[in-house]
Amino acid sequence: KRCPACGAAGDAPCRQCVRRLRRVDGDLTLPGIASCRSAFVYDDCARTLLLALKYRNRRDAVSFLASELVALIAVGTEAVTWVPTTTARRRNRGFDQAEVLARAVGRRSGLAARPLLRRVDGGPQTGRGMAERHTGPQFSARPTRRVPSSVLLIDDSERQPRQIDAI
Repeated sequence: KRCPACGAAGDAPCRQCVRRLRRVDGDLTLPGIASCRSAFVYDDCARTLLLALKYRNRRDAVSFLASELVALIAVGTEAVTWVPTTTARRRNRGFDQAEVLARAVGRRSGLAARPLLRRVDGGPQTGRGMAERHTGPQFSARPTRRVPSSVLLIDDSERQPRQIDAI
């Protein structure tokens, strides 16, 4: 095993990288979101860890990330969902990294992991400037018999300002 963040032999992430991850204290305020919690500040270490999952299919840190996210789940949360990637990205990678993480969180927490969102507009966020990331992409709710009143949404994007965007 090698750490997906730094390449050191051992656990994923290694102890040194775990120490480098900076925790977010308190909730973040985002328009239209009742509560937003993040485990880690989206800095170089967290970014490298997520990009290893996203672009190199390095799933060895998923268990660690899921356990950190489970610790942040609000009382009353009924389900876990994710912000879906584009169809082309899913096809090329063979998986959706946010879904992989959401399903791991669901398994660890006992919450149902359900696909509640559908991506409406196309195009990946990669290579777009921060202003473009703030406005897109768009999503719609998937048809479902019952919509949970409180949902944990897993999103790995950088649409929020870098200093508050986190895992």
